[in-house]
Amino acid sequence: RRKGATCLMRSVLISSVVPSLTQVAVRPSKPRTPRAHPTSRQRQLPIALFLSAAYTCGRLSRPPHWQPPVLPRPSVPRAADISTMGSGSAETIEVPELCRYLDDFADIEKEIVNRYEGFIFDMDGVLWEGTEVIAGAREALVRLRAMGKRVFFCTNNSIFNKKQYVEMFQRRGFDDIAEESIYCAASATANYLQKIGFKGKAYVIGADAMKEEIRAKGVDVFDNSAHTGQFPLPYDMARVELDESIRAVVMGFDHEVNYYKISYAGMLLNTDPSRLFLVTNKDRHFPANGRRLPGAGTFVSALEIVADRPPYIVGKPGPFIIEDICSRFSMPRESLCMVGDNLFTDIEFGRTANIATLMVETGVNSKQQAESPENASRAPDFIVPSIASFLPGGDLSRGG
Repeated sequence: RRKGATCLMRSVLISSVVPSLTQVAVRPSKPRTPRAHPTSRQRQLPIALFLSAAYTCGRLSRPPHWQPPVLPRPSVPRAADISTMGSGSAETIEVPELCRYLDDFADIEKEIVNRYEGFIFDMDGVLWEGTEVIAGAREALVRLRAMGKRVFFCTNNSIFNKKQYVEMFQRRGFDDIAEESIYCAASATANYLQKIGFKGKAYVIGADAMKEEIRAKGVDVFDNSAHTGQFPLPYDMARVELDESIRAVVMGFDHEVNYYKISYAGMLLNTDPSRLFLVTNKDRHFPANGRRLPGAGTFVSALEIVADRPPYIVGKPGPFIIEDICSRFSMPRESLCMVGDNLFTDIEFGRTANIATLMVETGVNSKQQAESPENASRAPDFIVPSIASFLPGGDLSRGG
């Protein structure tokens, strides 16, 4: 009897519920728009942003050598390609064109000579090539000084000091060149150590001239002359005892560089990250007698890999020399013009320092290379055939 009553109640419930369900209007489903699949960059960007925020807030520990993610940046057209912004009545923005080739004396006089009050000249490839003076170089410097212009000389060559460069100018027929106007890599490095108030001992890989310049500023230079003739295996080198009183590693051009010196300097930098790491330059080539030999940059690259950190570049294209000229001689940046032949040192040096740049075609790079899209970041403001272009009717041939 109890079982029959249960079945009867189920029948009543089903008969009352089913009709009500059949009366419910079923809404037609909307067609779904297919979802575009994100690109690989779109998938990576939120992850990169999350990791960057997590590392910044300290929620996650940064892995060794961690760097913030590089986010996509909008492309910026070259300054020479920008003529107007917007349309209609929008104001036209005048932007100076890069790589302006000037071979007419009147244009050079107007656009360069009369516009700037100080000129910083590279030496090799601009004033001379090897022992041969480029035609018109002496006369151009005499004319600029007679017009009241300040003339400076800047080179990444750390083999010679200021006094030796004065003698070099005299041997080539350049008169009245003062030491204070010469910025060679050796003296610039010594001046930088003095300016930052460096106290301690320095391990210097470089020529004797640079060591003498550094000692003259009161810095104790570690005697590494015994390191020149030693060629140990790595296992033996790893047992060499380091002088813990050394607080800076300085590197310039050294034709006697070897495995011992690079290893010793690398261990100094690895064992104490607070030690200074200075280099005169990172020039890839050393031009001599029409050939390109390994420059200081080849040795610096090896040490930089061992040290696992970048050095501070005192010479070109580092900022120190321009800052020193501006402060010591009270010259604003907008009054200076860098004259060089190398896009990667001279021109990049001027552009980094935000001063005008002029490239001559008598040295390392050509007009075609300067105008190449791959060198857009180091393109000069002006290009002239030679330093003789500063003279009316200047002879563009070499010699003299």
